[in-house]
Amino acid sequence: MDFVDHRVCLLEHEGSQQLGFVRFHGTIDPWPGKECFGIEWDDPERGRNDGAVPFKGEKIRYFKVKRDVQSGSFLKILDDPVCSRDGYSYVNLAKGKVLVVKGRTLVDALAFKYDQLNQLDNLKNESIRFGSKQVKKYGFEKLMRLQANFNALRIVSLDHLLIGNEIGRSCSKLASEMLSSVQDLSLAYNMMTSWSIVVELATSLKQLRTLRLDGNWLDIEATSVDPCISVTKLTVSECGLGVSLDSKFVLDVVSAAFPKLNALSLSGNWFSNFPGISSIKLKSLDFSANRLAGTLSLGNQIVLEILDVSKNNISSVDGLASSLKELNLSNNEISDWGELDGFDAKFPRLESIKLVNNPILTKTENKWGYDMCLAQIMSRIQTVVRINGTNYTDEQRRNYELYYISKVKEKQLPKPELHVWTNLLRKYGQKDTKIAQQVHYGSHQLPKLIEVCDGRDGAVAFEQMVFPAVTTVGKLKGKISVKLGISVLNFVLQTILGDGSVEILDDDQESIEGSGVFDTVYVKRCPVCV
Repeated sequence: MDFVDHRVCLLEHEGSQQLGFVRFHGTIDPWPGKECFGIEWDDPERGRNDGAVPFKGEKIRYFKVKRDVQSGSFLKILDDPVCSRDGYSYVNLAKGKVLVVKGRTLVDALAFKYDQLNQLDNLKNESIRFGSKQVKKYGFEKLMRLQANFNALRIVSLDHLLIGNEIGRSCSKLASEMLSSVQDLSLAYNMMTSWSIVVELATSLKQLRTLRLDGNWLDIEATSVDPCISVTKLTVSECGLGVSLDSKFVLDVVSAAFPKLNALSLSGNWFSNFPGISSIKLKSLDFSANRLAGTLSLGNQIVLEILDVSKNNISSVDGLASSLKELNLSNNEISDWGELDGFDAKFPRLESIKLVNNPILTKTENKWGYDMCLAQIMSRIQTVVRINGTNYTDEQRRNYELYYISKVKEKQLPKPELHVWTNLLRKYGQKDTKIAQQVHYGSHQLPKLIEVCDGRDGAVAFEQMVFPAVTTVGKLKGKISVKLGISVLNFVLQTILGDGSVEILDDDQESIEGSGVFDTVYVKRCPVCV
């Protein structure tokens, strides 16, 4: 039997599973007379080559992986015939490993690993995750006796249970009867490849709202199967779709099969282009961990409210998303704060943004501290109230924006785009002139520069380090501890008040401003450190 292009799963010790495709079946020169499989693994870390192996000074190719990574390897097959157990078929490999070559049906998976007919009776109203310890397989009649119990289930997870393409053929009707009440079904990381069979099953489950297909490398194609009108949330992450398919085509096919979708995850699919989705009524799209690079072109989106494009290589964003409320741009390559100057126009309803692990944040935080990152973001995007997962008040925004204005006027920072700068000045009734030594924050005053001096030898520990009014004593101690390489327990902070007296800063929750600091903080080391 030729297994080339079959979906397979390697079963290793301690229950480990590795999914992939057979790309070669035969003998190779390094192993003469030994039948073997050449596998392209879903997880590139599993691979050792790209389908070619060295032999006697030459590199001999037996297959070519479909991705530009070393995701291939070869497995020796023992002489045993194809065997079956627990509803799946497998071949034995060297070193006691097993390669599953034909998966279970959905009914087999439902029946698998239950050792008492009344085991479900105590779990009728709970979420049941099938797949704990191994027990004997039930027959068809016994499964029918369990139908009433299965009908009580609302959430069912059948992840990692070796389910194959037989999921929806001979057992589709029975499965729909057994799971007539299920609303959330997870079939993640199985051996399915047929898109039409998956759609057929979903259509038969009339109460289904959420379907999870992550890790199944599906051959997504237009199908004549009736669409599923009940599912509103679909996850199809880590399915290798972008290896051979265009993202726009995938979205068109998915939307035709699931026309009521409002939340879709296509994370980790190797897509190199972002689809135009203005015609699809999605409110949430997860497009993280793909291969987007350069400018992200959104087109004109009028429905999309939540967009996750983290873990790509995006350097700029273009387009319009008039309803967008949440944008995750973490772990990208945005390196210019000016890129944010147009966000108010592009995303007029944006409330939440994530930008961690972008060059603009890492460089700014290393030089100025994280407070300057917040000042940059708030000053450039007027609508956001949540930054990197933290909510900020109107008063905090006011402090950060005034702090930013002061640094621009002092020429420590470049000006943002004209419309951003003009709106900021107008907001606080200021003019575009250089400010005096003291910066006014409403009723508050904060020196333009706070120096931190090592009290032992007078050396300046932080040159030109600026701390805004909201910085707490505790946060300042943490920065000094890192800079001087000593524990916060081994020094105290002092400042000289206006009357010449020395004040110890011992309230970690108090702000610098509230502690009475004028222009200098002194570090007094404890005797143990001298």
